[in-house]
Amino acid sequence: MTTNHNNSNIALESDDDPEWSSELSDEVTGVIDVHCADEPNNIKRKRAYQYLVRKFHGVLGQGIRVQLPGNVVAAVRLLYPDDEQKGYMGYRDE
Repeated sequence: MTTNHNNSNIALESDDDPEWSSELSDEVTGVIDVHCADEPNNIKRKRAYQYLVRKFHGVLGQGIRVQLPGNVVAAVRLLYPDDEQKGYMGYRDE
């Protein structure tokens, strides 16, 4: 794992990237669909990303961001597709 602290960003480069599985998919949809049942998919995606970051990395603190692996992002996008045809925001180093 490579960690790059430039005030608030962490870059993860690891062969230990989390694997997406049907169990993880069921876990995410179980949590998100209960807490965000009436929300649009873009909000559900955001909550799913937040949930997964906490699951994989713990609580990071204000302003600290990590980029989830591409396979995880793709799986979340399949679970909660862009229903408004606005496109996906993607990761931002803010």
